[in-house]
Amino acid sequence: MKIRPEGWMLLLGVVLFPTGCSDTKKEKPVFKVHGKLTFEGKPMAKVEIAFVAVAQDQREVQPRATADENGMYVLSAYRDQDGAPAGEYLVTIYWPGPRKPSVKTDTKTGGAAPDSPEAEDEAMAPDRLKNVYRFAHTTKLKAAVAEKDNEIDFKLP
Repeated sequence: MKIRPEGWMLLLGVVLFPTGCSDTKKEKPVFKVHGKLTFEGKPMAKVEIAFVAVAQDQREVQPRATADENGMYVLSAYRDQDGAPAGEYLVTIYWPGPRKPSVKTDTKTGGAAPDSPEAEDEAMAPDRLKNVYRFAHTTKLKAAVAEKDNEIDFKLP
């Protein structure tokens, strides 16, 4: 079998440049993190969960996920459902509630007028947990990610 010159170039490119253009040198090793979110014993659907590194200098990546209908989540750091780097984390949770109807409406879009206070409310639904766990500086939830497969459940009152 004879390989044409363009075939050699393609083969050489595959062997010498297997990582393509991505810069994976800055990525830390990640470990699977998954679990279940419950409130008063019931699954929390469509919850946004994020792990924020306790150490300020470790916050270049913020693993996050959205829980499914059964309250199950799998964190993503660099790629879909790849996990999180090992370490200590503050855990933030935002559970969107029903949106409030707009008071002032924009005649063109039918939504809240862009300059009205209601526009911000329309953009973000209220948190069913009243922002208790929503921000890293106020949450009391913590988690440790070990260098293994991690199952971390959160049972909220």
